[in-house]
Amino acid sequence: MQFEEKDVLANKVVALLSYIWVLFLVPLLVARKSAFAQAHAKQGLVLFVVQALSSLIAWIPFVGWIWGVCIFFIVPIYAMVRVLLGQYWRIPIIADYAERISFD
Repeated sequence: MQFEEKDVLANKVVALLSYIWVLFLVPLLVARKSAFAQAHAKQGLVLFVVQALSSLIAWIPFVGWIWGVCIFFIVPIYAMVRVLLGQYWRIPIIADYAERISFD
C-alpha cells in the first residue's frame, strides 16, 4: 500500500498506538481521515482479537509459549518499528482480515 508522505509524517505516533493492545481504538477514533493510521488500526484490531484468542492457548507448554512470545511481543514490536519508518507491513494472515474491515 502507498500512502501520502504528509499523511504518514502527521500520523506516525497515532498509528504506532495501533499495536499496543486496546489502544488500536485511538487511531480508529482520532485519525479517521488518515489512510495510514486507519490501515494500521485495522491490523491492530485483528491482532488484538488474535492475541485475545491466543491467551487461551498460552498455557500449553512450549508451543503455546513460543506462539505467545511471537504474537504478543515480536509481531507488535516489528510492526511498530515499521510504523516509525513510515512503512506499512502487511502482517501475514492478519492483514487479509484487516483489509476486509470497513468503517464507512
